[in-house]
Amino acid sequence: MATTKTRRVRIPIGTKKDGTPLTLDISAFHRGGYIAGSAGAGKSETVIKVVDSVVRNGAPAIVIDDAGRSFAELERSVANYAYDLRKAMPEEWSRETALRVLKNKVLSRFTFAFVGDSRPNHHAIDLLKPRRLPSGERESVAQVTIGLVKGYEAVFYKDIDQRQTFLQSLEYLGCALCAAGRPVSEASTLLLDPAYWPFLLREIDRMGIVRDPRNEEYVTERLHRLRQLLDLRFSKRNGDWSEHPAPFPRPFEEQFGSTLRALRPLERGYPVSAFFETDTFEPERVAYRDGVFVMTNDISDDIYRSTLNLLTYCFWERMLRYRMPKGAGE
Repeated sequence: MATTKTRRVRIPIGTKKDGTPLTLDISAFHRGGYIAGSAGAGKSETVIKVVDSVVRNGAPAIVIDDAGRSFAELERSVANYAYDLRKAMPEEWSRETALRVLKNKVLSRFTFAFVGDSRPNHHAIDLLKPRRLPSGERESVAQVTIGLVKGYEAVFYKDIDQRQTFLQSLEYLGCALCAAGRPVSEASTLLLDPAYWPFLLREIDRMGIVRDPRNEEYVTERLHRLRQLLDLRFSKRNGDWSEHPAPFPRPFEEQFGSTLRALRPLERGYPVSAFFETDTFEPERVAYRDGVFVMTNDISDDIYRSTLNLLTYCFWERMLRYRMPKGAGE
């Protein structure tokens, strides 16, 4: 995804038979595209050239590299861009000045994330962290939660069992975790560990987000509904009602079974979870045309890889649509 409104520019994507450049207006990248070709035909190289041209013309970009091989090329492209810019700087500039310009114009605009790659992953996205809007105001819990639900709705729009039950459960879980400042990777723990509930309430009180008038009614109501559903873990044994250990009673399984299956790839210990359980990158940088986000993964398991790609794509698309001011990502 790459867009800009500042000027009309044409992006080179190849060469015509007569040797002249083949270009597209940058507005063409507001829509989808497909590059097909056999192995070694140059698909990855073409994508890298396009992304490099788009970035050099001041637009943001989000790159999801399934195999991870193209990523190294893009990394080198960024380094070459910085090198070319450094050579063009006045000789009298100090090293500190040159580095500051490079950081502001090139390096700070790129955020690289390694997922399943041999290099450690230092960049991740917390799906439940309220973003800071251009006005300086933070998103409400409702905005964050709706963005999460919409993202999952897009991922599982055909395949999920008990669709409405799943989305309702996800909304309650996302709201509670967002209000407590906890990552989505703890959703399964919230469902399965009775000891997590009192910890969650303490964190919600400590964060104070529920005291914001925009959040109070929304959070309070969904916490109440979530607690009612968690009470399905209770069963009557020896004449007394008590919280049932796993395996849980059938009503609880019917309510949360599909939710647990959908959230399993995000549980801690799974490769995908490392990308979504912390917050070291601010997605609004890209949404406000201020940065470039590049993600690569080298996960061999097809299910994990496809899940990660789906979640990442749907998160970006839904975040830009539901969690950013109108026009921010256009």
